[in-house]
Amino acid sequence: MTGIMFVDDEFEVLEAIRRNLRPFRNEWHLDFVTSAEHALQKMAAEPADVVVTDMRMTAMQGDALIETLLTDYPRVVPNVLSGCVDPEITAKLDKVGIRLLVKPCTTETLVETIRETLSGLEVAQVAASPAGAIFDSTVDLEDYLLFLAEGLILGGHVEEGVLPALIRDRLNEYRRATYPQEARRPVRQVGLPPGRVEEIPVRIDDVEASRQAA
Repeated sequence: MTGIMFVDDEFEVLEAIRRNLRPFRNEWHLDFVTSAEHALQKMAAEPADVVVTDMRMTAMQGDALIETLLTDYPRVVPNVLSGCVDPEITAKLDKVGIRLLVKPCTTETLVETIRETLSGLEVAQVAASPAGAIFDSTVDLEDYLLFLAEGLILGGHVEEGVLPALIRDRLNEYRRATYPQEARRPVRQVGLPPGRVEEIPVRIDDVEASRQAA
């Protein structure tokens, strides 16, 4: 199960997050710790996939925790949830691609950020995996990454409308080459102007499986 760790020296903040994320406890393994030192102890025993940390804490600060995570656990993705972030730290976070959420943060925003982080982590792990040797060319690897992106979209983890136009164009090319014409249906895409419709591929066997499940 995917592990998400929250680090904050304010117990009340952690308890609020725990309550709000209770519906996701069967999807994610949620861990809550009140210090960066305790977080590193837990990471040594069982690394989490994503660590969401405050910045200003007693003893070890959030930026020091992040530096340690990036060095010792390169596969772990840190995020920041903090009410006190100065411009210099914000610039450093942005430089290394770390997401910053400012307190107070809604549960919807927090969940969306975690899902986006996990989606990016899955693609990065596949791209960096030794299993990449099975691809005969960069074209094969690109097709596989597009296949993963398609799965994230159809699974509801990513809205296609938020993707850059270049990636959407490549996805449409991939679909036309992968799926037979009769297995497509027109679906209105999020973010398109009224009246504009693009083809979203749907596998026939997927439709049948959905009918049987219903």
